[in-house]
Amino acid sequence: MSDARLRARSTSEIVDAAFSLYRQQPLVYMLAAAAGNVPYLVGTLLVQNGSASANLATSGIGVVLMLASIVIYGLMSAAVIHVGSRAYLGETPDLGESIRAILPRTLTILGASIERTILYSIGFFVLVIPFFWVFARYFAVIPIITLEGSKMSKAFKRSAQLSDGRKGHILGTLMLVWVIYFVAAIGLSAMMGLVLGGSQVITTLLSTIVTIVIYPVIALTEMVLYYDARIRSEGFDLERMAQELGIDGAPDGSPRAG
Repeated sequence: MSDARLRARSTSEIVDAAFSLYRQQPLVYMLAAAAGNVPYLVGTLLVQNGSASANLATSGIGVVLMLASIVIYGLMSAAVIHVGSRAYLGETPDLGESIRAILPRTLTILGASIERTILYSIGFFVLVIPFFWVFARYFAVIPIITLEGSKMSKAFKRSAQLSDGRKGHILGTLMLVWVIYFVAAIGLSAMMGLVLGGSQVITTLLSTIVTIVIYPVIALTEMVLYYDARIRSEGFDLERMAQELGIDGAPDGSPRAG
């Protein structure tokens, strides 16, 4: 990174830090994203090429695939967040180690991903404004479970605490990176579509490739934003500095990465 110091960052600086991390080891982050996305791709392609009897159950299969996508994005985020956290804290990232670390937390990550999606949906259908409030309030649920090993209920409470007083900052950061993601995804999909054609199978394949290539930046932004909130509310940067200097009695603020 051009600036690897732990410090409070502005909206644009957080997104820039995420891109800087991604540029360091893009293949590692793409492999982390692929580990979560490829099984979903295989299932989707099997459904698309299935028999007529499968087509009779389209609505049921659609629900299953929707739930699967929620689960996949949660696991994919966890893998990227764990790898990115090691790099952000100046440690050596190891994808295999990260996957082994998050495996025991799989069920918690799955449950949290589904619960958070339900809360988002309720907020959206009630009014748009509550959706954005919920979106900012629970921004750190997956990073907390992944990096601190917290249980699901504690992760939601802790994310709410970290978001207190800074929801505008959180929302602005996430909105910025999602806008960049969608613009990049549309452009990349259009270029690849012109080359490869537009059949249903090709479209699904393109969508997965684009997600694997670009989505890690979203997860990395969530991770940097999580540390930014800890720096602002808990003095995490000072705790890490004290640990590195070997000061006795320095509180252990580092995540339990596995």
